[in-house]
Amino acid sequence: MLIETILMLALMLLGAHWLCDYPLQGQFLSDAKAKGPLRFYHLVAHAGIQGAAVALVTANVWLGLVEWAAHTVIDEAKVRGKTTFAQDQALHIACKVLWLIIIFAFLSGCQSYQPPGEGVWRAPQLCRECGAPGL
Repeated sequence: MLIETILMLALMLLGAHWLCDYPLQGQFLSDAKAKGPLRFYHLVAHAGIQGAAVALVTANVWLGLVEWAAHTVIDEAKVRGKTTFAQDQALHIACKVLWLIIIFAFLSGCQSYQPPGEGVWRAPQLCRECGAPGL
């Protein structure tokens, strides 16, 4: 059961990343975050879309906020020419792996834990057994 949950959540995170990085970003936001007087605001907006996707998939607002910050830093490095496209994508995927590790390592001993995939659309709550926030 656990391996299926991890794989399902990994696919959902990667799928959400692809959806937010390509179709939902659009050409305007892609160009605007690379140059122009409001470049940084467009970059933060794009990263916020990514953060919202992580928060929705994991049902954890905190992971969404951390994704927002991480995505901003990673994309800023790409825009400044410090990383290649491949490095940029590898770093984004590494973040998704880290979110999975945090979710499943943090709650590994919790008997009343409900995996995010089984309750993605429910309101975040505290675990009755271990007090874990947001899952």
